[in-house]
Amino acid sequence: MATWHARTLPWLLAIVASLFGCSKPGRAPTSFNERFEIGPDQQQLVATMTGEGAALPGGCTLGRATFGRTYFQASYSCPGLAQPAMIEFRHREVAPPGSVVTAQFTLIPFGSRGVPPALLAAITARVRAQEDRWHWVGHGQGGPVPPPRGPPSPAAPAPAPAPTAPPPPHDAAAPHDAAAPHDVTRAVSLDATSRDVPRDVPATPPPSLDAGARLAVATPPPPPPPPPPPPPPSHVDAGPAVDAWTPPSPPPAAPPGPANTPRREDFGEHAPRVMSLVDGLTDGVLIYLAGLVFVLLVIRRQLRDTPAWVGPALAAIVLGGALLRLAVSPVAPLNAWSYTRIIPLAKYSYEGLLLPLLSRVTGATFLLDEVNFAAGFAIAAATPLVLFAHARYVLKDWRSALAAAAILALLPMHLRFSRSDVEILQALLTSSFTFVVLYCALTDASPWWRAACFVALPLLCLATYDARPEAIIFFPLDLGGVVIAWSATPRARRALAAALITASAAFSIVTHLLVRYRHNLDDGLSLRTLRTAIETLLSLRFNMLLSPWSTPPGLVVAAAVGAALLWRRGDRARSAFLLLWLLTFFVVHSYVAPAVPAMQARYHLNLITPFVLLAAAATPALLRAPPWARLGAALYLLASPVLHRGFVRDVDYFEMREFAFLQSVRGRIPDRCTVLEFQPALSTTAPVSTHASRLGRIGSRIHDGVSRWSWRVVPLGELAPSRPGEEPREVLSARARAMIANPPSCLMVYLGLTCRSHRPRSSEVAPVCEEVRAALDLAPVAEARFRSRIYDSVSVGRIVVGADGRTHAVRALTDGSEVSLGLYRRR
Repeated sequence: MATWHARTLPWLLAIVASLFGCSKPGRAPTSFNERFEIGPDQQQLVATMTGEGAALPGGCTLGRATFGRTYFQASYSCPGLAQPAMIEFRHREVAPPGSVVTAQFTLIPFGSRGVPPALLAAITARVRAQEDRWHWVGHGQGGPVPPPRGPPSPAAPAPAPAPTAPPPPHDAAAPHDAAAPHDVTRAVSLDATSRDVPRDVPATPPPSLDAGARLAVATPPPPPPPPPPPPPPSHVDAGPAVDAWTPPSPPPAAPPGPANTPRREDFGEHAPRVMSLVDGLTDGVLIYLAGLVFVLLVIRRQLRDTPAWVGPALAAIVLGGALLRLAVSPVAPLNAWSYTRIIPLAKYSYEGLLLPLLSRVTGATFLLDEVNFAAGFAIAAATPLVLFAHARYVLKDWRSALAAAAILALLPMHLRFSRSDVEILQALLTSSFTFVVLYCALTDASPWWRAACFVALPLLCLATYDARPEAIIFFPLDLGGVVIAWSATPRARRALAAALITASAAFSIVTHLLVRYRHNLDDGLSLRTLRTAIETLLSLRFNMLLSPWSTPPGLVVAAAVGAALLWRRGDRARSAFLLLWLLTFFVVHSYVAPAVPAMQARYHLNLITPFVLLAAAATPALLRAPPWARLGAALYLLASPVLHRGFVRDVDYFEMREFAFLQSVRGRIPDRCTVLEFQPALSTTAPVSTHASRLGRIGSRIHDGVSRWSWRVVPLGELAPSRPGEEPREVLSARARAMIANPPSCLMVYLGLTCRSHRPRSSEVAPVCEEVRAALDLAPVAEARFRSRIYDSVSVGRIVVGADGRTHAVRALTDGSEVSLGLYRRR
């Protein structure tokens, strides 16, 4: 045994070094750390703002208001809503996606079906009419915080604006905070050129687009005189996943005059935070390293009865897989709503201890998008290692476990997303890790190791269940793992494991799933989802496990053989468990049916763990085959990344092309410059809910230990009211007009994909984009023109509600459309 340790441990430790040596740290807002509290004696003002005793739209009435230290909530009873609609009021500096931002507040709507648009608009108007009387108290400062903006009173000088710290880059932080916003789901049927099935688009704006066609036209009323410039439209994080986000637009510009010069608060900049022990315990890099060490120690115990060469072979597979991903995996935003979402590990790394500390000590700059891609790579590179440990417990055969690690390291579908921003990568890792600690807790001979695994079990369960809404399916699967190990474990251990799993799931359901995704459950548990699952199962184009474009057919055969072998040798429970796992996630993901196979592959990424385990289960049969068959199978597997390179590298889509353009011009925008960017409304029925700023995400960074936005991004347009029969269109926003009338010293304009994707059908370009060209003397900094394809329908069209109550995207672009991108500076 000592010889084995001496030979193998260096190889295993090399894995840790290789992953962090290959993974370049990214760069880029800070934690959800509220610095302002509600001031005293403001109950009557709260009653006025929340509409107590007032006639509210749609017959809604205020139920009750509850108070916390940093927020208050109001619940409303509305006809047609089974449960109360909720609005939460917090300081504007922590504005999450899907919220409405006013001079002093962010209004966060949530509830089982969202907040009726007309009600939200009415409450917003009441807040804007009264908030000049409101004052916040700075935590630990002992006094009120002046309003962040607004005209000065006649008797006093204008108050200094409150600093606007960047909110968290990931609203996955919401499960850890009572202020979690109601996440907007996407359930869209595509237009006539697409598959008429649910699609994940916002279902409850403004900031909740309601998927059930319960939208009313709601244009927020203007603030009372003297009117400050209207606030920037809020960003909706529209996704059925635990989404991450891009910071909301900076505070509105002042009226024309010297105040148009950017201020520190326009960039979300504030003094470096004082780091605490909690920051260290929740730092993403440290969590990742601790998890790797834990897995390595588990594998060290697993390999005690294996040949000495297995450890080095596993290290070679993991290191080779990491190098392969660096060579072939595209660095591209392959997620839906890529300018709002972020991988949870990237969020915790960006908000953690090490990156700000490194930035302060070394002067390095960390960009948020690079942190995101680096986290995706680090997770993907470590997943074969974790899957080996998982397969070793499930398949009870080290040869099959080694095969599972090799299959995953070479699997085209995993390679495609291994350097992307897709958060399902983390769900794959943590779900396998959960099974590893579960089996370790149930079966390990050491009481100390069992205790350590029992401690880790609920933490990993929560990390998995909160990763995405559909990840709660792992709850019954985790309980199924307890059943699988039933005969080999004492009753007390099984009871403890089941209790910890159930408690973790209950906590996640109550604090996360029901709060943010209840409407997804209502819409997803339907016969339509089942019909879509059957259609997808039989489609060689959209069933990505059967499609020869994305999955080697030989692996499909191996998975079928593996399931049969497990059944025949008496492991029927394991065979049924893996097949049920595969089928369950296949049906669950049929709630969302993308328009293109490349996007479908992102959802079917969740199927690869049971698929790979079933394929690896065929290893004993393959080893009994003639030598030429074994050699042929090994060569076929090694060649699969080359044979499927077209699928792995397929990023020729409008969204990825625009992202590459923005990355190429990022260094040509001066720091702290003001940039006008067209952020169109997601839907004509919810004008306050807009697409997130591309430049806001691209420019998010950590420098000198402080996170901020590189530029002040000003929304170019706002949706104008339209008459019946008139096509909706945006006009220049008040803030943009102020910048044009009295430009700051550095003013640039970005005219991107949205100028073509959100235009009236009667125009070649959105009129607001033409309007700014005519209003300013612009010189090109960089331009690009190309033809490409659609990846995500909601990125290239306006969302509308059909007669059947289903939302869909009306596309202004089609495959092959020509698009021009341009970055310009004012001469």
